[in-house]
Amino acid sequence: MMACVPLKNSEITIQNGWLFPRGGEAGKIEILPSSQALLSTSRLDVTNCDIMMCTTTCVEKLPHQPRLPDMLKASLADIERMGCPSLRGGRVGNGKKLDGQRKLKQQLQQQNGGDDAGFVEVGGRKKAEDNRNSVDKRTVRTLNSLRVLIGIMRPILDNPRRKDEKLIMEDGPSISDSSNGKGHQYLISKNVFSLTASGKVGDIQGAFRRLMCNLFEENIWAKVVEKGENEQYSLTAGELVESLLKQEAHPLAKMCLDLPNINLQAVAKLDTTMVKCFEIQHDEKQYQLQQSINATVDKLEQHIAKKFRGTALTVYGSCLSGLAIEGSHDVDISVHIPELYDLRQSFESGHINGDSYAKKMKNILFTIKRCLESSRSNRFENVFAIHQARVPVVKGIDMDARNPFSEDGRLHFDLCFLNSIAVVNSSLIREYSLFENVRVLMLSVKSFAKLNRVASAADGTASSYTWMVLVIFYLQCLGYVPNLQCPNLLEEHDFEVDPTNPWHAVGGLNTCFLTRDAIRKKNTWKRGCPIVFETSPSSLLYGFFRFYSGLFPHAATAVSVRFGDLSLQKASFQNSSKLWRLCIEDPFETCESHICHDLGCHIDEAGQKRISTLLREACGALKELMECPSVDGDFVPEFMRLVIADEKKQSSAPKKRGKGKNGARKAKQQNDRAKNKGVADKKANEAKKAKNSRERNGNVQKMKNTQKKSNEKFQGVDDTPDTNGEGGRRNRKRNNRRKRSDQNGEQKKKEPNANAR
Repeated sequence: MMACVPLKNSEITIQNGWLFPRGGEAGKIEILPSSQALLSTSRLDVTNCDIMMCTTTCVEKLPHQPRLPDMLKASLADIERMGCPSLRGGRVGNGKKLDGQRKLKQQLQQQNGGDDAGFVEVGGRKKAEDNRNSVDKRTVRTLNSLRVLIGIMRPILDNPRRKDEKLIMEDGPSISDSSNGKGHQYLISKNVFSLTASGKVGDIQGAFRRLMCNLFEENIWAKVVEKGENEQYSLTAGELVESLLKQEAHPLAKMCLDLPNINLQAVAKLDTTMVKCFEIQHDEKQYQLQQSINATVDKLEQHIAKKFRGTALTVYGSCLSGLAIEGSHDVDISVHIPELYDLRQSFESGHINGDSYAKKMKNILFTIKRCLESSRSNRFENVFAIHQARVPVVKGIDMDARNPFSEDGRLHFDLCFLNSIAVVNSSLIREYSLFENVRVLMLSVKSFAKLNRVASAADGTASSYTWMVLVIFYLQCLGYVPNLQCPNLLEEHDFEVDPTNPWHAVGGLNTCFLTRDAIRKKNTWKRGCPIVFETSPSSLLYGFFRFYSGLFPHAATAVSVRFGDLSLQKASFQNSSKLWRLCIEDPFETCESHICHDLGCHIDEAGQKRISTLLREACGALKELMECPSVDGDFVPEFMRLVIADEKKQSSAPKKRGKGKNGARKAKQQNDRAKNKGVADKKANEAKKAKNSRERNGNVQKMKNTQKKSNEKFQGVDDTPDTNGEGGRRNRKRNNRRKRSDQNGEQKKKEPNANAR
């Protein structure tokens, strides 16, 4: 194992592979209740739960414990949630959620002594100090329970006799029993066994393996099941858990940027390519985009102001931070309406409840929607409102925007209400992007995420804003950029909170930060590590992939731009943290505020696995390029395929699933199927058109024949019939019948006159 030091953010101690929190009972090992129940069911205790051999003597005489699979499943789920209660009660209504936020805000104001500074957040690390004991205990219980689970699960799932049909148990059912059938397996522990359906065993094994793969690097996961000569596991469960809490003792920058076989010529070419793609070409379109956005904002503001006086619109997101890339067709706009803020004030003061507030908000949103739809002078299409979202929004498209990043010039817009905090977030991102090489790195990472379709929170991955936060945190850990929210740095630069400035306390949160110009003017901050003084953009990009593909201890630590180091435990997020995924704190809606916002809460299990896999593959691919002895041929195109997102290629290519050669093979098969389907559809359309043409011509001919027959019937025939052929004979017969009918008619007319005489 590596030479390591424990986390900075706690006083957790490690003894014999077990974790102990500060203030706990001496020698008492704390674990989760579900893990304690698992130990009791398995007839084990914490002193002998780390089973190192998968074989058990006298298996036939083990007592039967039917609850063993349920206990394993419950312990596994509890560890994944880090001891949080299960949210099986369903989603909370929007009104009740707002009522809960208001109540929490009032409690924090009381704890903070009347909210002197205008913040409802307990400033700095004060609350972190108060709650450190509970957070430490939660981390300790989760990781100690993980050690218990690994110690019990490994030998159970690796036992060579778990599918043995010849094994006859003395104290319970066996596979050979006719009532059980062959769809069962043994779960054989050290002191008990259970006969379980194979499907249930597969579910438990799959969940356990996914958890291990998401927690450990690939090389460590291989050691999880590795055995020595005496059939014992190479690593104990305690050593595996310790690796989640530790980092190498030498500087983090050296770990991320250490490339002994680097080719300086290759690095220089990569840097030139990055700057050309993300600085020169990007800046040319950025000015055109800004003009397009200004025109759209002016049109929207004019229409909304007709219904609501005092309306003001502010752009935020990538259009404000200057990080829009090819394929970005949308603009995020924060809408300020005085009537909305009065409504918010009435709700926070308790004059109306959450349900009434949500109903009135809905009415305002749909009024704006109808106003934009009824516009005659401007073309706003696909306008719709989402009133139940975390931030109410009205979406639409300006068809006449002349967006340079769009082929048809259209510009998608999102009108967000009561979302001034997003403007502050974008401003903070912009200030960090002004530091040297940071903007190029941010655009490269954003392009990489969009290229690989892991830049959408709606798809179970991370949003573009979340990726930018990850970039900033990585650079802070390197010492490449300062922490613009650091209280000590604010004090050094003589920063004073202005109570009359609304941008210093947006939404009752501490939204103060320094600017790049203030840092440069004071010139007191210095980069922390000499290795990053003259780091190139491509080296920073490689370090980013290396940092999040294995160095960052995401099992126990949260990403926090507010702290800028490995100081925030994941257990601080009581309702959203998951052991297997990234936990990312919003810079201002922190875990200590009344609006605790975990930016990683949208990442699902498949999304986390895909992100981790892509980062590892990108790290290896970029390392090969930087160490490549030759920079000719496909060197630059290979890098472009790795990082540069091409919207045309993305829109035509199918979504890749899987990884490595299998993923490429599946993508090729999907391309072939799509191509064959297109050819078949084209042939089918041509055949259908030909058939329709034939039917249409046939119908026309039928109509002509019918009309001809009708004319012959009512207008008579030619007096000189054709005596030759079938037509002449028909005409003669028709004329004879006509003559006979005329003669009979004349005779009937004469008979009454004769009778009269």
